[in-house]
Amino acid sequence: MNTGHGDAKKELEGILSAIGQLKQNEVAAMDFYHDAGKRAKDPMVEKLLYFLADMEKEHHKMLDETEDRLKNGKTVSAMSFTQNVTPFDLRIDMPDLTGRESLMKTLEEASALEMKSQYGFEHAAEKTNMKELREFFLSMAGEERRHFLLLKDVAWSLGNFGMWANPRA
Repeated sequence: MNTGHGDAKKELEGILSAIGQLKQNEVAAMDFYHDAGKRAKDPMVEKLLYFLADMEKEHHKMLDETEDRLKNGKTVSAMSFTQNVTPFDLRIDMPDLTGRESLMKTLEEASALEMKSQYGFEHAAEKTNMKELREFFLSMAGEERRHFLLLKDVAWSLGNFGMWANPRA
């Protein structure tokens, strides 16, 4: 007779494996933003990239905490995290033509990283039957989606208007 204990253990192993991959994704994104920020010639672009690096660091920390709670048999709640609000004084102007290509390429690569992270969190949410954990993964997917949309908005505005300013400023 199967008590379901093996199924629960198998699900936990799958979730922990998914969390390990998600943590790797967050580190890759954090490193990407940090390196791109160091290369940024515009201080506002640098500020945006470092802001995103800090958000990815926070995501990694939350995944660590979730992983620890799961390994120790504690309940996991759909954690709330800091509001994803860009710095108020942020305004980015399109650089001269010599810098345009590299900035747009950086924004494109960053958008792809955010989309990959979003899908990773959504996939992890599909793998679990634990309501709170699923809600946590879906909220993280939503956070990554907001990063993706922010980057797409910056790229579109720069390409069409030659500048982007924080709409919340």
